[in-house]
Amino acid sequence: GKSHTMMGSVEDIGIIPRMGEELFFCVDRALAEAPNTKFLLTCSYLEIYNEALQDLLVPAGTKPGQREALEIKEHQTLGVHVKNLLEMPVRSRIDLVRHMTEGNARRVTGETKMNARSSRSHSIFTIHIQQQG
Repeated sequence: GKSHTMMGSVEDIGIIPRMGEELFFCVDRALAEAPNTKFLLTCSYLEIYNEALQDLLVPAGTKPGQREALEIKEHQTLGVHVKNLLEMPVRSRIDLVRHMTEGNARRVTGETKMNARSSRSHSIFTIHIQQQG
């Protein structure tokens, strides 16, 4: 299904982990060519279920009342963004996959005729890259 294509498995990595490999290859190459360049990579993971937004990167054990509600906003500079959505630092492909895996475990799932653990929601995994220098 769609989730498997994006996430993959241990034997068959998906689009996001493959992109992560290429992304860090390109960052390493850019740093080798221009050592004074700095990169900041972050990721966020959002679920939309029953018209409600959930931050999939909120640490385990965080109670719902401890986080502000997520809201879709339009900002003059940022464009459309989700207010209060966590952005976690990513230093390697391993970090990227760990955040994706942890968030994926928090998704709403249910059983269907085709899949015992089918996602019942839509999700958006975003990687932000900032370059300086």
